[in-house]
Amino acid sequence: MKIIGNLVLSAAMTLCAIPIFGQVEEPIAFEDFAPGPYEVAVTDIDAGDAGAPAEMRIFIPATTDGKPLPLVYMNHGFLVQNQFYTRILTHLSSHGFAVIAPQMYGRSPLPFGKPSMTREAELGERIIAWALSDLGALTNVSIQESQVSLMGHSRGGQVAWNIARRGNVDVAAIVGVDPVDGQRRDSVTRDGLASIPSLTLGAGLGGSCAPDGRNYENFFAAVDTDLTQWLVVGDNFGHMDMLDGSCGLPCSFCRSASGNNSPDQFIEAVSGSATAFLQLQINNKVSATTEVEAYFALTPGYSIKLD
Repeated sequence: MKIIGNLVLSAAMTLCAIPIFGQVEEPIAFEDFAPGPYEVAVTDIDAGDAGAPAEMRIFIPATTDGKPLPLVYMNHGFLVQNQFYTRILTHLSSHGFAVIAPQMYGRSPLPFGKPSMTREAELGERIIAWALSDLGALTNVSIQESQVSLMGHSRGGQVAWNIARRGNVDVAAIVGVDPVDGQRRDSVTRDGLASIPSLTLGAGLGGSCAPDGRNYENFFAAVDTDLTQWLVVGDNFGHMDMLDGSCGLPCSFCRSASGNNSPDQFIEAVSGSATAFLQLQINNKVSATTEVEAYFALTPGYSIKLD
């Protein structure tokens, strides 16, 4: 087990006053887009440590109230390594979530010998079961035994939805980070997705890495419209622009941000949107929707739909 350290995200909380009919309402604090109140302990463990089914990076907030922490499972994209999501997941954890980000297979950037989507989903189920039973003892915190939230980037989004569809995990919410579906029999969107509240985050420049017919649009079109469903699209960002720096060979095949669009801004938008959505679904934070609407009203280059 390797302790990476306690990470503290520092940024001033942004306030926004929305004028209505010549008057100014109380300022809206973009709490979920700013770093949360908790320091985050980041730890890497190997497969087999405390019985863990896979190598993973763990994010634990230094909460003080002793309440069980809600669990978020993050599935990395195809050929992408788990540590490239550290900024997003540290942000999320700083708002009170325990986050696990497993490495689902070896770190070679070559596509040979990688598991199928179904095999990844089966391993994901074992990892979640391990986290619910053993993560608390490993990290000296209490973990909620239900209401697991799933996240996944690229093919990891497909894997997350497949875990939900299989029905072996009590899934409270799903966040798809520019998810990419499989083809034909491997498609999870073809027959509609499981009835679970979801946030779909899209990249407008997905290109060949997130092709039309298999990208975020298909996922959002397949969700259950009777439940909370959010869509946030960064119109001028690429499929890998939410990662920590370049991911090497896999990133070289994907288009990146155009013009003056900074990947740092996309990371902030993705982190804040995911945090706000999970705060709404897990912690019943009713102001989350208003906060997201106000944030993107002042942040050009995004298309949103909050249902």
